[in-house]
Amino acid sequence: MRAEKLQYQGKHFLKMADHNINDWSEIMKSKFLSILLVLAMVFSLLSTAALATEEENVARIVSGESYATLEAAVEAAGADATIELLKDTELTEKITVDKNLTIDGNDHTIYGVANDTGVYFEITAGTLTISNATLTEFGKTAATDSGISVFKIPDTADNAAKIVASGLTIENFNRSAFDIRNGAFKITDCIINCDNGQEQMITKGLVAGFADNKYVAGSITGGSITGVESTYVDWSASGIEISSGANVFVDGVNIASMKGGISVSRNYGTGPATVVVEDCTIDAENYALRIFESNNDIAPKADTAAVLMVNGGTYNGDVRISLGETANTTSDGKSTITITGGTFSGVTTAGFENFVEKGYAATKEANTYTVLESVAKIGEVEYTSLVDAVAAAADGDTITLLKDSEGDGVQIAAGRFPSSGLIIDFDGHTYTCGKPTGNKKTQGFQFQRNNKITLQDGRIDVTLDEVA
Repeated sequence: MRAEKLQYQGKHFLKMADHNINDWSEIMKSKFLSILLVLAMVFSLLSTAALATEEENVARIVSGESYATLEAAVEAAGADATIELLKDTELTEKITVDKNLTIDGNDHTIYGVANDTGVYFEITAGTLTISNATLTEFGKTAATDSGISVFKIPDTADNAAKIVASGLTIENFNRSAFDIRNGAFKITDCIINCDNGQEQMITKGLVAGFADNKYVAGSITGGSITGVESTYVDWSASGIEISSGANVFVDGVNIASMKGGISVSRNYGTGPATVVVEDCTIDAENYALRIFESNNDIAPKADTAAVLMVNGGTYNGDVRISLGETANTTSDGKSTITITGGTFSGVTTAGFENFVEKGYAATKEANTYTVLESVAKIGEVEYTSLVDAVAAAADGDTITLLKDSEGDGVQIAAGRFPSSGLIIDFDGHTYTCGKPTGNKKTQGFQFQRNNKITLQDGRIDVTLDEVA
């Protein structure tokens, strides 16, 4: 009985075992499918969460992570990193850059805080390179004060601190778009609209220099600065304001200002200011170009000087060295404006010709001066054409040609130089007549009766391209 029972139990056991094995296989298959389903759901949720997070991020470090704020991306970025904007973003605090860093705006907009001037970009060391973005609402409605800006290098920054900005549009800001008080800058093709729409405002495009014993070097090329204004009676505003201690090159910038164009100031900073302006277009209600040396209340700092050099361009507005009217009325001789080309209208201060560099001359028609390289001179007075020199000459004068040149034919009416005559000294140069003169417009030079004319030491080529 016992053996049978064991056998029976064994058979029963074996049967049960066979049954359990089959059941276990089905159970495992079911569990495996369940696990796969659960994992699929988990991965799906994770992917959805990751996608949602990615869509919420506004900035990405190239070859790195994405971040919910530009501030966080800048803080996390290492030296020489590049940050790309993924979407428009709003700043809530000041961004301080103390390393080499590039921000590519990808044509997105960076918003400041309209009623807070404490939100801006500050460069204290390294180089911030920023491009292709619109920046707006930086302190637009807040009270103004000196030093407020969208981009600022403070005087406490490292001497090598620098900003490189290109392709930016900057609008609706407080005080200035760029305030550079130490270090260097390079601004290219930026559109700066200074009109923030406020009833009380003082706005400028670029401030360079200002601090004592600090030195700034930089360039601004292309682009425009518009809407410069000051509603404060005793404060002026310029598209570009430069103080002693700054060396600035301005090339091809269009400035349309309700106040001033470019101003170089000697009441702030240390040492000389050197400003070179080439081929700009400035339309200003007050001055297009000036050196501010003094006024009735402010004398120039003794350790400062200023040179403003202008080569080409179109300027509407006064050109002057500002002095006091009742005090500080005499220049100390350390303010110099030199002009070697360009067209200037709206000049109200006497003595414009004194700004024209030797070797160049200004001709005036109506209220517009045109400065060109000199072609001829009588004594120390230079002229931009031989025809102008002949027109200005008196009996007994000598005209000296200063260079090989081309111009209109020369006609001398009867009896202009009857006694001592006129000498035209070509001084070894060639004068080419390209446009005829004379009654029939077929002659290079025409001298009518009762004149004594001497032509010496040169050559006349008569091409007469235009014949009546």
